[in-house]
Amino acid sequence: MIVADANLVAYYYLPGPFQPLAQAVIRKDTVWIVPPIMVSEFRNILLGFVRAKQLARQDAIELAVRVELVFSPRTKSVPSTQVMETACHGGCSAYDAEYVALAQMLGVKLATADKYLLKAFPNIVVALQDF
Repeated sequence: MIVADANLVAYYYLPGPFQPLAQAVIRKDTVWIVPPIMVSEFRNILLGFVRAKQLARQDAIELAVRVELVFSPRTKSVPSTQVMETACHGGCSAYDAEYVALAQMLGVKLATADKYLLKAFPNIVVALQDF
């Protein structure tokens, strides 16, 4: 089991240079847990693809619904106290702290390509290529 951030989920579902890394991660661990914020962040990533004309609007909508269905049973909330403490300690956003705090709470790694989180939380966060 790992915590997956929105970028890892996007790398898995959308073609691009990081897709092989995301596919390698899921081959090693198929149980990806996410905080509730992941769905909103994923929608925003899809919107960026639509606005850049890299993805059709209907395809983005269908993928958003699909990802929401896939991750609905794999979504775990994190108490606000833990998120705020993590954000203050690590100097990151509350959005990013949700992922880190969830990984801490579950006693698992957060797999991400986020360089700041990799540096701020080296005992919890693992780079995709190192997973």
